[in-house]
Amino acid sequence: MSFIAIMNLFLAICFVPLLPVIYFTMKNEVKPKNNLILSTTIPKEAWEDPRVLAITKKYTRELTITCILLALLYIPAFFMEYVSVILTHVMLWVDALIIIPNIPYVRAVKAMRALKKENWYHPELKKIQVADTSLAAVFEEKQSTYTFVNFLLPLLVNLIPLMFPLVVPVEGSLPALLIVILCNSSTILMCYYCYTVLRKKEDRVNSDVTLTAVLTRIRRYYWGKCWIYVSWLSAAISFSALLLFVSEWAFIIALALFVTCILALVVGLELKIRKEQQRLNKEQPSEILMDEDDNWPYGIICYNKNDKNLFVNSRVGFGVTVNFAHPVGKALDIFAVVSLLLLPFIGLFTVKEEFTEPKVVLTETALEAYHTDLEYSIPLDDIYAVSYLTEMPEASKTWGSNFPHLYKGKFNIKDIGQSGLLCLDPYDDAFLLIRTTDGTNYLFGMEDSSELESIYTTLKHLN
Repeated sequence: MSFIAIMNLFLAICFVPLLPVIYFTMKNEVKPKNNLILSTTIPKEAWEDPRVLAITKKYTRELTITCILLALLYIPAFFMEYVSVILTHVMLWVDALIIIPNIPYVRAVKAMRALKKENWYHPELKKIQVADTSLAAVFEEKQSTYTFVNFLLPLLVNLIPLMFPLVVPVEGSLPALLIVILCNSSTILMCYYCYTVLRKKEDRVNSDVTLTAVLTRIRRYYWGKCWIYVSWLSAAISFSALLLFVSEWAFIIALALFVTCILALVVGLELKIRKEQQRLNKEQPSEILMDEDDNWPYGIICYNKNDKNLFVNSRVGFGVTVNFAHPVGKALDIFAVVSLLLLPFIGLFTVKEEFTEPKVVLTETALEAYHTDLEYSIPLDDIYAVSYLTEMPEASKTWGSNFPHLYKGKFNIKDIGQSGLLCLDPYDDAFLLIRTTDGTNYLFGMEDSSELESIYTTLKHLN
């Protein structure tokens, strides 16, 4: 299978699964969660109100249409032929995926809060403040906790594949293995950090201290397990990266399975938590609720000046979100917006790399290979042997650029059984294989085969 096809499949595995996750997570917001429907505090007796149901039905329909259109918008990526174009399209699609589903959600939240204000608004509730850790003693004694050691074990196991290249010396996909292990190590450390952060917040819906303790204990118990499971799955992904030395396809399939497991675990866990919390809420007698809606503009963003925590329980989806009233939260907000705006430039930055033709230049003192800039300069006195090839040798990347029309960096050249430094378009008609006195191999190419042949003739006379 071609590089473009493999890259398309890899990007699809990484990003397309986010669409159903976002869809089902946001669709689930119509179900009562801690007395919240669409991030709006609604009394229990109003959950089945026809006006409430009408808003949730309209929102669900608009969200479904939006996600179907987003799914269709991804399809053109499979028919594109250039890496830079594909990356630009996919990154723009990711931006759209993050932003557009929130449009019907914000509209529904505004409609729900307008309905609440007309019928079930209690201004005195805004005076109620929620302590962050006041109930810690109630449930900490009854709840099993994890320590850093529980996360250290998968972190150490995650590093074991690094021993493989020491036992079996190979060049192949070593940089890719290092990148995978580094990413998974960061994931495991992030799991520990998220676990500690999530333990600082309560799930409080009213003045019932016991109910608050139970709801919070449910969330902490299940999410504690979740972070442990994700840590071990991340360690397993590191082992699957060894498949890169055998087959890129095998690694892609294994990665897809692990990503599917992680997504299913996270989404399934949150749905289970909400189901149990909803059941407990329904069993409680109706009373005046905790109303913090004013601290959640548009139902998505938390801006609570009375909460000194940087991270708070998210009202949308699962996990935590940033309190943008916190000084650090403002900085993270700016960073997030800038990151979203820069995503498409990931593809645009590769345009010059992909569409610039390699060129070989012979000067009085050196043989130089250019791409976007001077890539290699070989002093003429260091050239030991030179060959003129009319067919591209089979080569596999160790590190560097590996576009359909650009091989640049270190590659294994299978025809000579050695590695070499490449700068060429594999679809060119001719190539120069250079061997230097220090044993380094170079393989250069350029679009003008006649000029390349002239350079070869001159080098042969010099040698």
